[in-house]
Amino acid sequence: MSWQDNNLLERYLYDRETLTSLFTEHAENWYRYIFQSERNRRFVELMQLGREKSLKDYTERYYQDGTKAFDEYFSRRPGMRLVYNIIRKSASLDAEICDFGSGHGELINKLHGDGYSCSALDQSAKRADVTSEDGIKCIHGSIENSGFGDESFDIEICLECLEHVSDVNVAIQELYRCLRKSGRLFITVPFGRNCGSDSHVRFFDESSLYSAVVRENFFVTHEMKIPYLNGSRENSLFLEAEKL
Repeated sequence: MSWQDNNLLERYLYDRETLTSLFTEHAENWYRYIFQSERNRRFVELMQLGREKSLKDYTERYYQDGTKAFDEYFSRRPGMRLVYNIIRKSASLDAEICDFGSGHGELINKLHGDGYSCSALDQSAKRADVTSEDGIKCIHGSIENSGFGDESFDIEICLECLEHVSDVNVAIQELYRCLRKSGRLFITVPFGRNCGSDSHVRFFDESSLYSAVVRENFFVTHEMKIPYLNGSRENSLFLEAEKL
């Protein structure tokens, strides 16, 4: 394990400073009002108008070449490795795990290879197909309406996903529905305006992420800032919660 990974795991185990300063705020669905580009502004408008077909077309065009971006690799993403190390150290092999917004399957494939029962979901048909080819049940669909059964999973992973969805509260409600009692949820999102993208429709800070999760009857056990990429500053938020 690298120095960075060891440091993050130590902070996860012992750092509770952020939790002591959090507060619950009104957490209705929200969208960004400062845009990355004209393309980003249009994407946010489609979200606000609920143009589902246009959104699906946009998503497929965005990921149409099927290539893996530089920031999608397990080896480059401290958040992926932190979640992996936590699960490997604390979850039994009979735990059923689902990755919501799995991308090319970098993290869920690692866990599948370790012997866990794994499922996944991604908005991109091409990425879902890539993950399915590796022997993982991967649904092409939306986190807001996943199609998984009630209380299907012991552990849910949702990394760099909630900044893309139409309604963050509906997405978290779906995560709650699909998780078993006392199950664990891992989330990462960009912190503030960091790690910008044309497909990001909202910003998060510590309290907005916390508020969106606790309003759905999750108990937040950890929240802290982490680097998004190796060597970067703390420009992402990590949160772990338990279903009550």
